[in-house]
Amino acid sequence: MPRLVVSDTGPIITLEKLPDGFALLRKLYDKILLPEEVLEELAEGFETPEAYLNHLEAVKAQAT
Repeated sequence: MPRLVVSDTGPIITLEKLPDGFALLRKLYDKILLPEEVLEELAEGFETPEAYLNHLEAVKAQAT
C-alpha cells in the first residue's frame, strides 16, 4: 500500500528551508497531495503552479 500524505503549506515551506528537507519528505511518503489552494500559495514567486512542481521534481532528481 502506498504511503500517502496530504499537506498544508506550512510543513512544505519549512521542509524546503532545510537541506534535503523535501528529499526527506519524499523518503517518508510515496505520494504527496497538495490541495489546489496550497499549491497556489506555494507557487507564489513562480510563473505558474506547474513551474513550482517542476522545481520540486528538480529537487527530487538532485536527491537521487
